[in-house]
Amino acid sequence: MTWIKLASREGVDITTIAEFDLVFFRHTAKFNKSNEELFFTTFQDKTFTHYIKTNPDLIGRSLYQKHFNSPQQIKQYYQRGKEFLLEAEKITKNMESKT
Repeated sequence: MTWIKLASREGVDITTIAEFDLVFFRHTAKFNKSNEELFFTTFQDKTFTHYIKTNPDLIGRSLYQKHFNSPQQIKQYYQRGKEFLLEAEKITKNMESKT
């Protein structure tokens, strides 16, 4: 199999990308039952690009089945996302008021 461009993002911070990479590396290795390098990220001109050397549809399907396999799980993730956004908004307003 050849390397496939999985995703490309402009203006994403290194912390977010690093966490994405860690989770994806871990899941890809577990899914393929291999420590072979199957995923890497490049950074050029302020753009991160992710490449994969395995079937992204199969990995995506396994992630979906693991994390979104019931309406209840989806509702829980949605609620956690709403709470996260509210907290981020509070922190941002607090920081803006101090400047």
